[in-house]
Formats: sequence, C-alpha cells, structure tokens
Amino acid sequence: MLRRDLAGTPRTANRIALYTSIVLVVLAAIPIGWTIWTYRDYPFDSDEAVHANTGLELALDLRAGDLSAFVRDAYRQGFYPPAFSVLKAVLFLLLGPSTLTARLFSLACLCVAMVVVYQVGQVIDEHHGWLIGLIAVALTLTSQPLLVASGLAMMETPGLLASFGMLWLYLKALESPTAGRLVGTSLALLATFLTKYTYGLPAAATVVLMECSSLLPWWRGGMHYGGEQGLPEWSRALIRRWLLLFGPFALALVLWFAGPDKLAMFWAYVMTQPDQQAWHLETLLFYPRSIAFHYTPSPLFALVTLCGIVWATTRLRQPRLRLLLIYFCAGMGEMFLNSQKETRFIATFVPAAHVLTGAMLAWCADHWRRGTLSRWWGLVALLLAVSIILAVPVLADRFRTYPSLMEVEYETHPALNDLAAWIREQIPSGERFYLINFWDQFSPSALAWYLGTRDVPPGTRLAEVYMPSTLLKSPSEDNIAALRGAILASGVRYVVSFEGTPWGEPVWWLYADAMDDILDPVAQRVTYVELYDTGEWLNRSLLRQREWEHVKGKGRYTLQVQTTVYAVMTSAQKVE
Repeated sequence: MLRRDLAGTPRTANRIALYTSIVLVVLAAIPIGWTIWTYRDYPFDSDEAVHANTGLELALDLRAGDLSAFVRDAYRQGFYPPAFSVLKAVLFLLLGPSTLTARLFSLACLCVAMVVVYQVGQVIDEHHGWLIGLIAVALTLTSQPLLVASGLAMMETPGLLASFGMLWLYLKALESPTAGRLVGTSLALLATFLTKYTYGLPAAATVVLMECSSLLPWWRGGMHYGGEQGLPEWSRALIRRWLLLFGPFALALVLWFAGPDKLAMFWAYVMTQPDQQAWHLETLLFYPRSIAFHYTPSPLFALVTLCGIVWATTRLRQPRLRLLLIYFCAGMGEMFLNSQKETRFIATFVPAAHVLTGAMLAWCADHWRRGTLSRWWGLVALLLAVSIILAVPVLADRFRTYPSLMEVEYETHPALNDLAAWIREQIPSGERFYLINFWDQFSPSALAWYLGTRDVPPGTRLAEVYMPSTLLKSPSEDNIAALRGAILASGVRYVVSFEGTPWGEPVWWLYADAMDDILDPVAQRVTYVELYDTGEWLNRSLLRQREWEHVKGKGRYTLQVQTTVYAVMTSAQKVE
C-alpha cells in the first residue's frame, strides 16, 4: 500500500496542489465559458432540449407557486430522473431559463466535480494524496468528450459530480464508518442513481462488491465491523453498517419505483439498444480506442493509464484502490455491453482510472526517492516522459480546435430560432398544433423549450407547450387514416408540416392531398439552415486541427426546409 507511516498530509503541499488544481480548472473553464457565450444564440437540438426541459418543467411549477405540482412533476420524471432537474429549476427561476444558463450549469458542475476528484485523490493516501489529486485533475481536464459535454446542456458533468461525490463519501466511510458517513454515502448513491440510471447502476454495483469483498478475510483490509469482538457482536455491527449504508438507498428506490410505469421506463432506458447490432472487432476496440484518442493527453499515455490499472489490480487488498478499480471496471463493463457506442458515455468512469494512475505515479516517486524502486519501473518512467512530450501537439490541437468543434457539436443554427418565431406568429397564442416530420435540430422538445421560455403567461406548464408530433411513414391508406385520426383526436386546431428534413418519409404532399378536406393552408415559408454532418469521424480519429477543418468543411451543407401551417377544419367549416 502507499506509505501511511507519516500521519497526515503535508499542509503546504496539499494547499499548493489544491490551488494548482483550481488554476487548471479555471484555465480550462475560460475557453469553455467563452464558447458558451459565443454560441448563446444557437438553440438546443433534441438531446440538449430534453435535458433542459426537465428543469424548465419544474421551474414553471415554482414560478406558478404550485409546490404540489413541483413534487408531482419531479416524481414523474422517470426516463431521465430529476436529481439535477431540481437544481436547474432553481437556477432557471433565479436567472431565467436560457440556453446560456443551462449550458453554464454544465460548466459549473465540471468545476465543482474537479474539486471533488481532487478530494478523492487526496483521500487515497494520507501523505501523497495531494499529488494523486493533482494528477487526476490534470488528466481529467484533457478529456475531450468531457470538455465538449461541459459546453452543452447534457448529463456528463452532473453525473461526474454525483458519482465522485459518492465515491468520496464512501472512502471517508471506509476510513471511519460513522453513522453520518454511511448514511451520507447512501444518499449520495441515491443522487447518482437519480441523476441517470446508467451512472447509478455501476455505482451501486461498486458499493455492493466492495462490501462483499470486505467479508473475505484476506481482503478485509481497513474495513471495521467490530474489531476483535466475538461473532455475535461482529454480526450485529455488520447488520447495523449495512442498514445505514443500504437502508436509505433501498427505501428510496422502493418509493421511487412504486409509481406507475417507473419500472417500465427504467427498463426501457437501460435496455435501449440498436436493432440487430453485430458484435465485431470494432465493438471490442471502441472504448479502449476512445480512452487513447480522447481521454488521455496523448495516445501513448493510454499505456501509462493501463499500467496504473494493472498496478492497482496487484493491490486489491487495499480497499481504497480496490474501490476505484471496481468502479472503473463496472462502468466500462456496462458501457461495453451497451451497443450504443458514444465516446461521452464513459466520461464519468475514466477519471477513476486517472486517480489510479496518479496513485501509481505517486508510489513510484516515493520509492524512487527512497532508492527502492525496481529498475523495471524505469520503462514506465521512459514511457511517461515520451508520452508527455508527444502530448504537447495533441493538447495544442485539442484546445485550439475546441471552438470550431463546438460549432458542430451544437448541431443547430440561429435561423431555427427565426423559424420557431415565425410559427409562433402564425398561430394564435395558446393554440396547440401538430408537428409533421420534425428533425433533430427542430424537435418537439426543442420547440417546447422555445415556447416555454418566451413570454409565457403566468401559470403556464411545460405540458401546455409540448406539441403532439409524428414522423411520416409510407403513404398507405392505413397510415393516412391513422394520421388523420391522430390529428383529430389530439384536438389541435393547426398542423405544421416540414418538407426537406432528414427525418421521416418525404411524402407529405400525398398525405396533404388525401386530407385536404380537413387541412386548409394558412402560411408557408422556406428556411435555409447551415448545418454540419461529420459522421463518426470524431469517434474513430484523433483530433488534429488540419484534418478536422477538412472534415468539417466537407460535412457542411445547407438544409432547405419548407414549412407550411394548416388550419384544421371540421366538415361544416369546410363547406362554409
């Protein structure tokens, strides 16, 4: 184990390392914040809008002064749980709901999460924790997907904050299992689970596996269940510990899943998979390559990270290292089984490997100082030196290209705000309408955010600005009849159709001809939107500025969308 014979962390070293970590966080946050400000007029795409709307829904309840609706709507958020929606709601109420506010919330979560990551590293070892924390923060801030998510209204940075907050509390509980620390860990585990299910499952598995491993006498390490007491006393201490550690979490989950459709929504989310996804070499290489290309300072540094993981594996008897290793492996295993491969999906798990890497490097530094380091570790030192040298151009490209990359990652254009404003002008205030052939950059979620943040009357709720919608299928008689029935059953008085979008079958004219007895054109407009389609290039490539600008230029295209507003008419109105 890392040496613990010297009591306490040197205060000066800890203070300098903490301040250095904060400086690194500020240096990383400045370009992210500037990018968020620069693109403040770029509206949300579908993903960002979904996550922002959870907070907007609760903010509208608070603005109306309806606390019962606030609690009810928070409880209903079952697909994306509401742990951080509550904080967003308060922020929206205080500062006003805007794309700027929502994206800055993600950046704020990153900044706080980095302090927590430092604290996790600091707790790993009493004497060298300051170095472990500093290394973990520095490595985490080179993670490209995490930096991208920090500029978007997404869940990666809140998930990192929640999960590492739980790990920090659990590490403190391993050190001294007081009732407060155990209950705090249980509540932090609940917060992680209710931030996003795919964050909560590995976190819960980690705590369960840690507690089970503590029952093995050769792995018990620093776990305390009653010292040298007899078996009955030991058993009672163990039961008390587990009641405090798992009781609040388990009770809250029972209440959470007692609601209607909660289990169905949970199952639908965690089991979301592409149809007929084949397993092949690409599946096996995706996340290891993602770590090498996007989560380390340079691809070669990934070997140093691997050394840190192997080093920790040889020290499984040390509970603190075992905790971080189990969490990393549980998260990576979950994402490996999830066929929907995205580099950002592992952003909350990889920092655990960075903490282990920091622990290994601190151990090496300590043994080198004492003259007890094996000569074979010289190869790791050489690997570290070369990878840091190679990291200079990689990181330079990564940070220099960030604003250009974010223009693509936002996936929208200010012209879409103009389109939403035009639709709003054509339809009387408060009237509902039906969307036909929406797409990612102009989805029902994105439109609901727009309508819910623009001069809405007091008492307005998110459900009132969420419009029914559909994507067109082939124009068979059954499909046309189904759409007609859906429009009439929805009670809307207007229909808004989009032609030229990338989603849905481009056959609206056939539907419109078949339903001309209930649809009366009111207004029409053509919108040109500049967008990008870079495909999967970033998932499979190391970001180089020159290559990126070439791919970005080739992926630029102009989307021409014809928008038509129809009034829905009854037979009597049509005759008139």
